[in-house]
Amino acid sequence: MALADHDIVLPEVLWSNVQSLEGANAPATAERAIANVLRLLHEWKETPIRIFDNAYCSLVVETEAGHVLKVPVVGEELTSGYRATRAMSGFGGPRVLRFEDETSASLMHRLTPGTTLAEVNLSDAEGIPIVCDLLRQLWNAPEFEPGTAEEWFAPLLDPGETPSLVRERELCLKLIATTTDHVRAHADLHHYNVLLDGPNWFMIDPKGIWIDPAFEPCAFIRNCLDRAENVSAAIRHRIIRFAELLELPASRIWAWALVETKLSSYDASSPLELEFASRIDALEALESEFWP
Repeated sequence: MALADHDIVLPEVLWSNVQSLEGANAPATAERAIANVLRLLHEWKETPIRIFDNAYCSLVVETEAGHVLKVPVVGEELTSGYRATRAMSGFGGPRVLRFEDETSASLMHRLTPGTTLAEVNLSDAEGIPIVCDLLRQLWNAPEFEPGTAEEWFAPLLDPGETPSLVRERELCLKLIATTTDHVRAHADLHHYNVLLDGPNWFMIDPKGIWIDPAFEPCAFIRNCLDRAENVSAAIRHRIIRFAELLELPASRIWAWALVETKLSSYDASSPLELEFASRIDALEALESEFWP
């Protein structure tokens, strides 16, 4: 059933994120996003049938024609993520059918059934090669203007924002200074951003960062470990397997994973704090092997 105009609203998770980032400007930001969605649906002759309720930074609408309209609201999806989405079209990402630079909006082919890598019963031995194949496709995609590692890690690199992460700040600066190879990275390729379309896997929601390729496995390494009997052993296996398949130093994958996971879980008010505690413990326990 088609949605009416008044049904186009920000889902709870997106609205909460907009409030957190925009403060008093959140209502105006939300109204602008909704207005852009309604305008583009009209201009591109699309009929909305569903709002995706799990999008964190964009208002995402499924249409009757089997398309997805994505209008970024906050974060990198407004800038480098939008440019990466366009570049990924045909290179591991959904086909972009139409786009609008002014709003960073994209109309894309709907991935069907859209089952995520987190929802299928695949082992890491099966899942990691899928992710590596997608990364190679992205790294060979047309060039686009990415964000920078310094922008991505800005909260960590500012002692005023993360005063207790002294060691992680030093490690991050060392990794940035010693990076000799760069890629235009997805930067958030975890299990929920890898989806099935028929028999083929695609990736969505890139951040688009110019960074060390050893950074790419970070999001996958720290996610979907609930069923692991030994979290440290599972993370160790993931690091080694990514290093083998992508021909990257395991030491740098470990270091980036520690830095990124500590930064992601820094805010004590975030549910990530508890979720990632075991991941941080496991990564730190592996230091003597990967960063002696």
